[in-house]
Amino acid sequence: IEVYDKNGRDISHSEHHIKLFSDRVQPETAYGFGEEGQVYLSRDSGKSFREIHVSGEAPKCRMSGIDGFKGVEIRFMHDRQGECYAALREHGLWKLSFSHDSAAAVRISDNGDFVKTVGFGMGESADDYTLFISGTLFGEYGFWRSADHGKSWARINTDAQMFGGIVSMDGDMRQKGRVYIATGTRGGLYGDEMTN
Repeated sequence: IEVYDKNGRDISHSEHHIKLFSDRVQPETAYGFGEEGQVYLSRDSGKSFREIHVSGEAPKCRMSGIDGFKGVEIRFMHDRQGECYAALREHGLWKLSFSHDSAAAVRISDNGDFVKTVGFGMGESADDYTLFISGTLFGEYGFWRSADHGKSWARINTDAQMFGGIVSMDGDMRQKGRVYIATGTRGGLYGDEMTN
């Protein structure tokens, strides 16, 4: 794999780590995330990556870790080209939208929010989605759901439903209101939205 920085320098043999993702819609497109917030783009099925400009004020945090060292969680939309959400812990929740040779970063959560995980579930319509996150919003820790792309949030757990350390979270695109939670100590759990 060849990797180039913004100045066109070949950094393929550097010791910097890059976390890679493939696009869920366009198989020739792939993305990379670096140790200091760098973002890379490939248009040749991952044979080469070039660092691209990111507009907005996205934080320069470590986005390259995996498994137990991942630090942040990055999730690409399964049915939309070039769109992902990043749960950046003390930097909150961000959405990145990729174009031909750049990306736009938009903060979704408020300053001071802590967002550890992010996932997607079925939305109000077939072409929409629900966001699920774990973290601290409005000064309160919990699991949260947004049906309007992060404009408003509803807490979906109680103080008796914390389940220890949360490793990952995702919704179900086939069943509205269902959320899956990967815990560090209590295995995998799921919950369904209660209806009256």
